Amino acid sequence: MGKVEERSAEENEGLVCLIALLVRHEEAIAKLYKKFAENFPDERQFWLRIASEETKHATWIRALWFAIEAGTLSVNCQRFDPKSLQTSLDYLEVLLAEASQKMSRKMALSTALQIENSLIEKSLFETYEGDDAKARKVFQQLANGALSHIRRLEKALRDRQATSS
Repeated sequence: MGKVEERSAEENEGLVCLIALLVRHEEAIAKLYKKFAENFPDERQFWLRIASEETKHATWIRALWFAIEAGTLSVNCQRFDPKSLQTSLDYLEVLLAEASQKMSRKMALSTALQIENSLIEKSLFETYEGDDAKARKVFQQLANGALSHIRRLEKALRDRQATSS
């Protein structure tokens, strides 16, 4: 396991900020899903399970500090813009406010599906190229988690549409 190129203090600070943004993003998604659980008591366990997994994702991302400290985590800056993550965080806050106004079940499922798809489409969890095997494993787990959520949300949406037709 080798070290990545030496980072300047500014680059290291940027990486720390990026990790913090990723944690906040996962926590915001979990908060939204918990609101859906509150809004839809008959689907409470479905939403709480996914929210719990998002919280676990935030914990995994926090664990990446070891790779930063070891200097084995680097960011492919051409593929990722921290400003877009902040924009997404801002959007999640808007969605949380909308969810507090009791959006429909179908809208909640569609919104969650859009969020999870955007994580995959933006290759959010493929933005790090480091030699640290633990960091690669964390990002693979995060990508797998998002794909699992997509499958469950698509199924729930199909089931919802089948029962409402």
